Amino acid sequence: MKSEKIKGLLSTLGPGILFAGAAIGGSHLVQSTRAGANYGFTLMGLVALTLVLKYPFFQYSHRYAACTGKSLVDVATILAFLTALVFALLNFRLVSARYFYVNT
Repeated sequence: MKSEKIKGLLSTLGPGILFAGAAIGGSHLVQSTRAGANYGFTLMGLVALTLVLKYPFFQYSHRYAACTGKSLVDVATILAFLTALVFALLNFRLVSARYFYVNT
């Protein structure tokens, strides 16, 4: 009876643990250890702020995908295009302003 409970618990938690391990990855472990060695507890406020700001994305991203039928990759593609467009326009504006300022 006890072994069945343990098997049931592992079958429930197993995929979640594997997904969490894949989402964290090795780079997070290396860089967080390195940052902790370099900065100590100085960055704790930044870490807390980051967690607070990331929570809505984790909470509502799956709901958005379920309601709209679009994957988050589709949304990221649109946002990446818009970001690239804004970046290109701002760069053009800055370069052209610098060009006209130097040549006048």
